[in-house]
Parts: sequence; C-alpha cells; structure tokens
Amino acid sequence: MSADRPNRPFDPRVICALDVPTTDEARALVERIGDAVGFYKVGLQLFASDGMGLAGELKASGAQVFLDWKLHDIGATVEKATAVLANAGCDLLTVHARPQVMAAAARGAAGSDLKILGVTVLTSLTDDDLKADDHSLSAAELVEQRVRQALEAGIHGVVSSPHEASRAREIAAAAG
Repeated sequence: MSADRPNRPFDPRVICALDVPTTDEARALVERIGDAVGFYKVGLQLFASDGMGLAGELKASGAQVFLDWKLHDIGATVEKATAVLANAGCDLLTVHARPQVMAAAARGAAGSDLKILGVTVLTSLTDDDLKADDHSLSAAELVEQRVRQALEAGIHGVVSSPHEASRAREIAAAAG
C-alpha cells in the first residue's frame, strides 16, 4: 500500500468491504481501487489473517478503518478490547447491541475518536430463528428495543437491515 494517501479526497460514506481471506488479497484489492475509496471494512475472516496488521497499514496510508467484528463478551473484556482498538486509531467498531456490551464498548472508546455501532439483529436471522433462541419479540420489535438500548448506552449508531432502518431513524430522532 502506498503511503501517499493522506489528505486525498474521498467520500466517507463509501466503505469498501475487504471480504477476502488473506491480507495479501486485501492489499491487492486496495491497490486496484486506488484513490476511489479511502474507507475500508475489515471483517472477522480477514481479522483471522492479520487483520489488525492490515488495519495499521491502512491507517498509516491515510485511510479510515471499520472493524466489523461484532464483539460480544463479558463487559470487562469488551471494554478492554475496545480500548486497545481505540488506541490503534481505528474509526468504527461493531458490537452486538446488548446493553452490557454496548455500555462496555462506550467506556472503552471514551476519549477517543473510535465510533461504536451496535448490530441490532443479524440480518440472517428470521423471526423463527429468534423464537428458536427463546426471543419473544419479532426481529422488527427487537431492533426497536435495541435501538433504544443503544441510545441509553451512549454509542454512536446502530446497524440494522434496510427493513428496520427508517424505524431506527425515527426512534433516534424522537430521542433528540
């Protein structure tokens, strides 16, 4: 990756998902894209292949980094992991939108520029899947509940399916 990326204009709303199995493939993709994108998502698959090393390279090149890892663990562990990622200069981090997890991530990111996003309900889950997992709420109802919990936890945003996005915006707007 070239180090001449700082100060180049790019649309921060466009995030390139580096959903490839190796860091070499990810580097090749970044080089092919060139200056068209400056914001990259590093998911779990790439994380297992030195994703943090790649994230550091991307940051050093002037890019922004979105760690889509959906952290979910005990509060103390999430808080400590989030603090490490905040100190690494990453820009976005996903956690599961569970009250304890979101509050812990917010504490871990405090004082940094790291933005925390709560994943409300995995888009692969159906209402039947949720029932099988002992949830009494539908996916739409669970998203609404978790958006409210995200607001209470003080995180920066949520990730939801497009089906619930407008309702999530309404809840956030009503909360002020």
